[in-house]
Amino acid sequence: SITEINSLAFNNCPLLSRVDIQDLSSWCKITFKDYTKSNPLYNKAELFVNGEKLINLIIPSDIQILKFATFSGCQSITNIIIPNNVVEIGQNTFSNCDNLTTLSIGNNVESIQSSAFRSCNSLQDVIIGENVKKISSTFVDCTHLKTVYCKPIIPPAICRDSFPFNAEITMYVPRNSYYLYTQYSQSVIGTQQANWCEYNSYIEPFDF
Repeated sequence: SITEINSLAFNNCPLLSRVDIQDLSSWCKITFKDYTKSNPLYNKAELFVNGEKLINLIIPSDIQILKFATFSGCQSITNIIIPNNVVEIGQNTFSNCDNLTTLSIGNNVESIQSSAFRSCNSLQDVIIGENVKKISSTFVDCTHLKTVYCKPIIPPAICRDSFPFNAEITMYVPRNSYYLYTQYSQSVIGTQQANWCEYNSYIEPFDF
């Protein structure tokens, strides 16, 4: 009979280790209540901020948008799989998840917002789904990021600081699109794809 779960509902629950939201059949309708519906930029979630022992993370099949800081500071999460039903990952959604090491982003995600994985200091391996069109300042301060598999055939729009500048990082792109990524690395004026020029030395072709 639940009709609504407000923002910050499980904020600072340091001993909470598991939450089963699969059984809430209307999950996408009852959760993530907005502070304001007039401006989507201010839509908030922050449901599990600083859930230090939250380990098991299963995103329901009817969730399409992960909103602001939903799992920020959840220190025990080590692996995240974003399913194909998700189309957008919001700002700071998984920021400061210090023990996160691997991340797989589903093929239907189109947009990854600023600081979505900011300061995930243990993150090493990332798979970016094939339909991502925009990557904002997503992986700022992910100082140990080593491998990025970027599947989109058309290079996503990125910022100059979408990824960390780490001498050990390798960014794999589709072999048939390697020219596109390196072409954009020639600083094509007027497109955010031009920012790939900042990462030209890290790009390698790959057969997905």
